[in-house]
Amino acid sequence: MNFVWVTDGQGWKTAHLPLAEAFAHIPNVFNLEMMKRGYLTELLQ
Repeated sequence: MNFVWVTDGQGWKTAHLPLAEAFAHIPNVFNLEMMKRGYLTELLQ
């Protein structure tokens, strides 16, 4: 794992283009709800 991007979900309103581009190049893009559900914990195991 090289990079993890976590957005508050509101990022789609202010950073739509960077986030859309990130999905194409960064396999680990999460929002805060995903963090609450343990996605990062699963990734790090």
